[in-house]
Amino acid sequence: MKRFLLLALCCVSVLSLSAADKKAEVSLYGFVTNQMYWQDRQNFQANDGLLNFFPKDVDYNDKGEDLNAQFNMSMMAINSRLGVILNGPQILGANASALVEADFSSAGMLFFLRQGYIKFEWDRNIVLFGQTGHPMCTDMMPGTINIAVGSPFNPLNRSPMLRYDHRFGENKYLTLTGAAIYQYVSGKSTGPEGMSNIYQRNCGVPELWAGLNYTKKGFTVEGGFDWEYLKPRTTDSQRHKVDEHVTCWSAMLQVGYNKGRFNVRAKTLYGYNMSHLNLASGYGVSAINSDGSYEYAPLKATSSWVFVQYGRRWKVGLLGGFMKNLGADKDLVNPSELLWVYSGNERNIDLIYRVCPQIEFFAGNFSFGLEYEMTAVDYGNTINSNGTVSDTYNVRNNRLMLVTKYSF
Repeated sequence: MKRFLLLALCCVSVLSLSAADKKAEVSLYGFVTNQMYWQDRQNFQANDGLLNFFPKDVDYNDKGEDLNAQFNMSMMAINSRLGVILNGPQILGANASALVEADFSSAGMLFFLRQGYIKFEWDRNIVLFGQTGHPMCTDMMPGTINIAVGSPFNPLNRSPMLRYDHRFGENKYLTLTGAAIYQYVSGKSTGPEGMSNIYQRNCGVPELWAGLNYTKKGFTVEGGFDWEYLKPRTTDSQRHKVDEHVTCWSAMLQVGYNKGRFNVRAKTLYGYNMSHLNLASGYGVSAINSDGSYEYAPLKATSSWVFVQYGRRWKVGLLGGFMKNLGADKDLVNPSELLWVYSGNERNIDLIYRVCPQIEFFAGNFSFGLEYEMTAVDYGNTINSNGTVSDTYNVRNNRLMLVTKYSF
């Protein structure tokens, strides 16, 4: 650990000296945070519970005891973050910059790269190369205290990409965005081998995004379309090559208004197999051909959230989220087995909803927050032929979180 810190300090020093020679500016930013939570159930979660998604299904033993109804808690600081921004001299008439951002939010890893990209910005055009947030989730997020930022209702995805933005109009209120996105760490699709980027890599086609954003006088509205092409398998059970693909698309609409102490944001999504966005959907086998190859049908889903916040020194907020499994357009061959769904491969989810009030206090760079989160899932005893579920029952988790944070 000491060697790593010494090396990091040396790198920053060399970078600063090099930047000074080229009349560039280097700046640091980030935060140190500690988070504590208590909850009354086992959940699908990541990073030791900092990213909390939804409660697990009931798991009864021979005594009728639900093994997942287990109170648990934790305290950790692994979400602390450090970022470096390098603003360099102009290149090809553009303001050139680079950003590297890392945090400790993967247990057992010293540093985890959140973002790393190079950006060229002209008067009306911006070109970005590297890893950053997916266009579906970066422009507008709920202002939650927890780092899940509304997941599993809000997309959660950071991926390598080539992104282009063009700003229209005299005052540049309108922005057109296009991106070619490559799955890597947090934006992987589900499939026969679990969550993996191999399904996109093997088809050789990037995910494509096109969006339009209008922002003026505190009001924002944005819509966009996402297209994905996957190859779930390259060989069948006999190790014979197969040529199989599944095509998926999704659409997004979000609106926001910010004036003074008042802030309201809302987003809705509709699409097929949004597992790469960390939403509880996927795809299944709709036909088995005579040569052993599969045909696929993705699950449809809709997901929405609304976040309202008021205040400055003291801020109060409320998040509401809802997600619904709408099933596939075709019947599936075996939805109990040949259906792959994000997060624990829980195939029997009908819907998920959440209510999350919060309060935060700010004093300079320091903040303290308290948040309550009730997340519920309607699981089903029966998985229907199109991937929907029936004979449902409700499972809930109650979670309380305290967060202290110092930003710089």
